[in-house]
Amino acid sequence: AEVLQKVRANPDRGTSELIDFELYRPGYGIPTAFLGAPLYNGPHLVGVLLIQISIAEIDSIMTYSQNWEYAGLGKTGETYLVGSDLTMRSNSRFLIEDPELLKSLGTPERTIQMIGKIGTSILIQHVASAAAQAAIQNEEGFLMTDDYRHVPVLSSYQPLRIEGLQWALINEMDQAEAFAPVRALEQQLLISIVLMMILLAFVAVLTAWWFMRPVNTLIEGTRQVSAGKYDVAVKIATKDEIGSLADSFNSMVQNIRQQTNLLEQKNREIERLLLNLLPGAAARRVLKGEKHIVDQVQQVSVVYASVIGFQELVKNKEAQEVADILQDLSLDVDEAATRYDIDRLTTTGQRFIAACGLSAQYLDHSRRAAEFGLAILRTVQRLNRKHNINLNLRMGIHSGTVTAGVIGVNKMIYEMWGETVNIASYLNDDAGPNTILVSQEVYERLHDQYVFQRSKQPHRDQPRPVAWMLEGVVNGEAVKG
Repeated sequence: AEVLQKVRANPDRGTSELIDFELYRPGYGIPTAFLGAPLYNGPHLVGVLLIQISIAEIDSIMTYSQNWEYAGLGKTGETYLVGSDLTMRSNSRFLIEDPELLKSLGTPERTIQMIGKIGTSILIQHVASAAAQAAIQNEEGFLMTDDYRHVPVLSSYQPLRIEGLQWALINEMDQAEAFAPVRALEQQLLISIVLMMILLAFVAVLTAWWFMRPVNTLIEGTRQVSAGKYDVAVKIATKDEIGSLADSFNSMVQNIRQQTNLLEQKNREIERLLLNLLPGAAARRVLKGEKHIVDQVQQVSVVYASVIGFQELVKNKEAQEVADILQDLSLDVDEAATRYDIDRLTTTGQRFIAACGLSAQYLDHSRRAAEFGLAILRTVQRLNRKHNINLNLRMGIHSGTVTAGVIGVNKMIYEMWGETVNIASYLNDDAGPNTILVSQEVYERLHDQYVFQRSKQPHRDQPRPVAWMLEGVVNGEAVKG
């Protein structure tokens, strides 16, 4: 009901609303989250699509399908989500492996009964650790603290930035397991020191002091590692047993640092997976091992552009100068694409295809595409003046539905095809120098924001779509109409 009301209050095309988990009474009290989006038949709102977020899918990601050791989390490592109310949004590893753990933690009997009744710790298990509280406050970092079991852990935390949610992503491992190699090394060092003291008792004080210097260095390095400093590198130039211990110590510290980086990398990977999971099914298909991913995307504006005069430029200029011109053009196109959130899909020296609405949906994707085209026109005019050349740009823009997907196995690319792309290509072919031709659909969206001129139908065997010329070039300068 809550997500339905939110969608009714904001029924714009391409929008969606997401609510956090709550105990859902029609589902026998099982925690449930919903995603909602408006459904249109032409211009008419005909309904609201409500999608129940799967707890099982989220738990599969957070627990690596319960393969914690295979993922590098050892015997005690786990990754879980915490909501703004400091309760879990995914199940605990320890509750999955040992359901009787709650009793040993002193959990209230009512809470134990609730978890046993609904079969999950989501919204029930309270997590008030320092890491969870810091992440909810939009902080991220790495610290040693006690987790919800009151066990000392090594904790990596960060906020999960998803619109509509305030969640924390926590990755933890028991300190006893994380520092087990350090403890073993400390014992080995103590044994070595005792043996050295027995064997070298008759040696002069100066010799004993000389031998103790590398040992003290190792001990200090061990203490720094125990304190959480993993950038320690013990430098001992001797080739004896102490030097070997130093090499072993440095190798161990490097392994711990790599494990720490691995934990942080896992957090980033999980965040990307969840951000892809919530809007649609693409992430679930990747997790299940699909190699071919193809999606149909609505509300996309395609920009198809060609550079005129490139061959003459190659003939009349040195190769390095041509490369410099192309570099300037590419940098300006990238800057304009970033400014208007345009995805560049195919780029060569003479043409490029771009789209707005693939990575992120926009209600004004047609306007962004038009502004992008005008910006590229200005870029070409600037390059002509700067390099004393005569390049022209023709461009076609059409809005509609496209099919896009990942093509290739060893070297994958993201391609886009469909009638919308074909129409943009036709408009590009029919456009004159320094001209932008837009389709009737784009014209209807933008005719009150720009100046347009009806384009004449070219004499071709096949009829072309109705086209309008966006008047964006005045005295050699690309400007808004």
